[in-house]
Amino acid sequence: MKQAFQRQENLLIRRFINTDSIYSQNHFRVIPQRYEPPMKTTFVLTIIGPDRHGIVNELSGILKQHKANWLASRMANLAGEFAGILHADVDEQHYSALLRDLNKLNDSNLQLLIKPVSTDITQKLDYRQAELEVVGTNREGIVKDITQALSLFDINVEELTTECSDAPMSSAPLFKAVAQLTIERSVDLELVQKEIEKIANDLITEFKVSV
Repeated sequence: MKQAFQRQENLLIRRFINTDSIYSQNHFRVIPQRYEPPMKTTFVLTIIGPDRHGIVNELSGILKQHKANWLASRMANLAGEFAGILHADVDEQHYSALLRDLNKLNDSNLQLLIKPVSTDITQKLDYRQAELEVVGTNREGIVKDITQALSLFDINVEELTTECSDAPMSSAPLFKAVAQLTIERSVDLELVQKEIEKIANDLITEFKVSV
């Protein structure tokens, strides 16, 4: 009986001899192979050109064809021009072919700029995210004045959206800006607010801290 059991054990061992296995005197253990994900190339793409139907559809179609992952984007029509910025990644083996097909869009009155970016970004714990909203009468140089005030405190502008419209009551040109900021935790937001409001008496500012 003992010899029969030993033969059966030896047969099982031979069946697994070509797998990732570890064998000791009386047992064996199968080690599953580790999955290695493909290396990715991460890139940022900017695109601008006369606005027309189907631009986003063409762009997304090329990315899908090469199995690229659309991560984030901002796109708008400004004065009849389509303008967009896109963050995406793709397997390294598909990157060259993706670039070739994306550059074909340059032949359709669109201008593209594609830049690979590093994904090794370490978020600093001594920083926080905040949203700043500024509303006031529009005037020349207002964006410059606001960003200069922010730079005094080494505040980084991650995203900025601005618009001009007529005030409801007076029809005076009204300026509105919403900015996503990265701010050192040691910075006093009240001091930043006072610095911005020095620009003009009618400027109203509001901070919303998210982190």
